Amino acid sequence: MIVEDRGNLTMKVNPVNFIQNKKGLAGLVCVTLLIAAGFFIQNLSNRIRQITVLGEGVQTCYQRIHQTYTARVLGDLSAPYLEEAFLTSTQDCLADTTAYFESHLESFLTGGLTLLNDVNKLTHEFHGKLEGLEGNPENVVASVLGRRFERLETKKDEFLVRLEGLSSKALASYSSLKWSFFLLIGLVSFFFLGELWNNITLAKRNEEIEEKAGDLLHDPSALAEQVESLITEALENNGLPKTALLVNGTARQKKVVVNETEPLDLAGKPVPVYGKSKEEVEAQIDAMWDDKQPGLPAGAPSIASKEPESVSLNETLGNTLELLSSRFVTSAVTLDTNLPKGLRVFGNEEEIQQIVYLVLNQNLKSCENGDGESHISVNAKTLGSTVFLTVFDSGAGFTKEFLDFNRGLTSECPETSKDLIIVKEFAKELRADLTFENLMGSTNEVVGSKIQMAFRSPGKSEKKSKRLTSLVRGTKRDLEASFS
Repeated sequence: MIVEDRGNLTMKVNPVNFIQNKKGLAGLVCVTLLIAAGFFIQNLSNRIRQITVLGEGVQTCYQRIHQTYTARVLGDLSAPYLEEAFLTSTQDCLADTTAYFESHLESFLTGGLTLLNDVNKLTHEFHGKLEGLEGNPENVVASVLGRRFERLETKKDEFLVRLEGLSSKALASYSSLKWSFFLLIGLVSFFFLGELWNNITLAKRNEEIEEKAGDLLHDPSALAEQVESLITEALENNGLPKTALLVNGTARQKKVVVNETEPLDLAGKPVPVYGKSKEEVEAQIDAMWDDKQPGLPAGAPSIASKEPESVSLNETLGNTLELLSSRFVTSAVTLDTNLPKGLRVFGNEEEIQQIVYLVLNQNLKSCENGDGESHISVNAKTLGSTVFLTVFDSGAGFTKEFLDFNRGLTSECPETSKDLIIVKEFAKELRADLTFENLMGSTNEVVGSKIQMAFRSPGKSEKKSKRLTSLVRGTKRDLEASFS
């Protein structure tokens, strides 16, 4: 039969790879921030330029109005500043300035458009009064035009003050972003150089691992543990800790083939002699014959003077179901059993009953936590010298955390699954095997769970076994024949 011994697996986290992964994420964040900072700096730079252009445009238009006002107050009616073309050009200047503000800066300066419209309106009124004051004394002209010019100038100054405030905010933001931009450039450079150094270091470590692998390939005495360790190191070094864990777990699933001809020690456990050369096997047989087998007391008369204890699985299961009968009734769980008669397995009766009890208790818990009709089915079959006892239930099934722990994908065992770990420990002591899985429905939902127990069984081997159980009744030739 085949017994799989799965060791407890622990997820190993390589701190170097962990830091490298975090460093890469931080570098990506810095690059993103650098791009964003560059984008905002460009926008702020354009906005500052637009504010400057707008301010200069407003000042130019105002200067034209001021020239017209001065010429009219001084009475220089022949001055070009009083010509219709000049006045029209001034109004076009204000219209263009207002349009520029609407296109680029209106959303950044609340009330700015109202002020510019007021300036345009007052300018239009000012130009209209120029024609209506012809023939009036100069003092009247100065008084009428002066009031309108002052109002126009006030609106212009108010607009420019607000524009200056907007410019100051933009400049402050630009300065801050510029320093942030330079800082991010430094950080990105640091991460880039760090990543370059990490790649160089990784390549160097991989070269060292390759050299070790080459040495192992040409070393006939290399052990499987050395190969496993080197592969695990290579996978973890390249940022694949879960893959390394799977390789590690697969290597730990050591398949031990127990032949009917293998001798047992005094504890009833097989003495392995497989996988060795002919000379090593003969040397081990000599050691066994001379009572020098490791683990065998000096002077012991036999290799295995006592056969392992066999227990009636039918009686053990019946006693366990009787103990749990009240639970089945109170939980409204129906039970179906399909057990051949005369099932016997190797092991201690109390330990086997504990295993069966804890398994059935888990199935009852699963049914109690499930929805719909609750049902448990217990089946058994014998294949060769192995008895398979399988329990199905229609409950909630196992948690993903427990299944991941059972497969060795995590080192954290759920608190609610401690009983199942105890069951596996009991089974391991009996050289039995347990498997756990969820039953899936047509829509990939969990519809129950399945626990299968594999026990060693005497079967027909009690009568036909070729196992050598006593050196008192055998000869060295018998030993050699049993291993041939």
